Amino acid sequence: MRVKTALFVLLALVAAAGASAWFFWQRTLVTDAPDTAGKAAPADDPRLTYPTRYRNVRPEVKYVGDEACAACHVSESSSYHHHPMAHSMSLVSQAVPVERYDAAAGNPFAKAGFDFAIERRDEQVFHKVSRRDVGGKEALSLARAARYAVGSGSHGRAYLTELDQHIFQTPINWFTQGRRWDLAPNVGDTQRSHFFRGVDALCIYCHANQAEPVADSLNRYRAPLPARLAIGCERCHGPGQLHVQRHNQAEAAEGPDDTIVNPASLEPALRESICQQCHLQGEFRVLHRGRQLYDFRPGLPLHLFWSVFLRTSRNDQEREAVSHVEQLFASKCFRASEGKLGCISCHDPHDYPAPEKKAAVYRQACLKCHRETACPVPMPERQAQKQNDCAACHMPRLRTTDVAHTATSDHRIPRRPGQAFQSVGMPRQVFSEAIPLVNFHEGLVDPADRGARRDFAVGVIDLVEPMPPGPPRREAAQVALPFLREAVEKAPDDLPALHAQGFALWVLGFPNEAAAGFDAVLDKAPEREVTLSYAAQLAAGLGRKEAARAFWERAIAVNPYAPSYRIQLGLLFVQDKDWPRALEQARAAGRINPLSADVHMLLIDCYLSTGRKKEAREEFDKLMALEPPNAEQLRTRFGEMMK
Repeated sequence: MRVKTALFVLLALVAAAGASAWFFWQRTLVTDAPDTAGKAAPADDPRLTYPTRYRNVRPEVKYVGDEACAACHVSESSSYHHHPMAHSMSLVSQAVPVERYDAAAGNPFAKAGFDFAIERRDEQVFHKVSRRDVGGKEALSLARAARYAVGSGSHGRAYLTELDQHIFQTPINWFTQGRRWDLAPNVGDTQRSHFFRGVDALCIYCHANQAEPVADSLNRYRAPLPARLAIGCERCHGPGQLHVQRHNQAEAAEGPDDTIVNPASLEPALRESICQQCHLQGEFRVLHRGRQLYDFRPGLPLHLFWSVFLRTSRNDQEREAVSHVEQLFASKCFRASEGKLGCISCHDPHDYPAPEKKAAVYRQACLKCHRETACPVPMPERQAQKQNDCAACHMPRLRTTDVAHTATSDHRIPRRPGQAFQSVGMPRQVFSEAIPLVNFHEGLVDPADRGARRDFAVGVIDLVEPMPPGPPRREAAQVALPFLREAVEKAPDDLPALHAQGFALWVLGFPNEAAAGFDAVLDKAPEREVTLSYAAQLAAGLGRKEAARAFWERAIAVNPYAPSYRIQLGLLFVQDKDWPRALEQARAAGRINPLSADVHMLLIDCYLSTGRKKEAREEFDKLMALEPPNAEQLRTRFGEMMK
């Protein structure tokens, strides 16, 4: 029995190895920021050093909330609350209803062998994933309450669920343009992603006004999230404490108001930074060493806080949801304006035009620079075809390839519809020809700045960490390692760089040096979740089972809702034939994610090894309902073990 079971365990180990990265592929680098509550800002903080007349950029100035703004700015506040940004995130129970729940809207729907359903029960909405057996009977299911709605609903919505302050995205999205439910983009077709896409702090930052991510965790937040979830006034104008105090004085202060930022009066780079804090995604973005997620203030340059990297060029046939900022900077209109044209030239952040008024509103924006007679198409023809809508021709809606049921307007503003994507005007300096990514703000950054090289290397490693072993990951490690060594030598307490260096060393075949690097990170941040995970995997690979178990136990203490952590720990117990503790971890993982094939394989091993064939058969039937890719091999092996 021991030999037969070991063979089945080997199959389980092969499957679980892929699952071990379930949590990291969507990670960004903002959660590496330590908790700075109550701590003084460092001396090099741009909020203290950047020359600006605005006093509310300083770190000690407090946010006061939209209600304080609305007391004086009644008109702006009233119109803003109809703007999509004012509904960027909300409790599901308070979200403006745009969804339908009937069969015509695709509820329920089936994808890749799974059934998905959305159930509204009074004020709560539940998202459910289930799997049927060969007889068509529901064999496995998992349902979670969708607590938060992300997105105004103008284009669509994603949904978040919460487990003890750990926030995950559900696998189901509403797509407004298609008026139907479907899988969320990038969920994939396997059960490993269902309900277990951890929502990192950058996602919350761009959709919620304020949140407090727990230091070193990947998706845990201090509870509760703020009552006012959606983006508010101070995200664009900066903290309002001084401004409120100024207007509460007995006598109105004289002279220019330096207590609040007016984006329209800023120089172009500072004005655009406000929009770019959320609307410039790039391939990845990395916080500078020592900067924290909520450090940026309107009125300051974004590039002093973030490095944003993007591709040097794009396939002309692609119709991706490329960020509007990236498109705009590639447009002839933007380049020719020499900074005059920007996001708020066309988009009023306080007011969102009604559908019947959009053509006129955006046409007037165009006519600020272009004469009415500049269009060669005769007016009668323009009226007949496009209702004299400039944007309909020059910013056409494009069906995207990476977001189902969604189209986006082309902010390249092509002269002719269908014009190929041109990256003219985009940054060009690459850090490595092997990885052709560029710093979006390279024109604002000193070419000799080693911080940009550090950010590039940290981001590249973060990008390739979830990839399977192979040439791309090795090449990335070779490119990044010199920059990481340079960064760590300069700042030994730079934990993201130190972690990335450890990972690069591991990939390049220096496991002992990598382990020492991970240990150095954990000496300074004992609960750093991502480092605990990789330290555990590396220790197991080196045969250091005691250390690997300790690392997994620490990771589980930080995040008890990561099934793969428990599976990996359970497999270590299997190797030692410690069946009670292996079974404990398998059952705990199964309570979190009963749709995981890895969970059922581990349970089968535990039950067979303790002579509990009935329970093993039940788990095997559940496993077969999931149609694992090696089903025939597993069926043969199970039959041998049951003899």
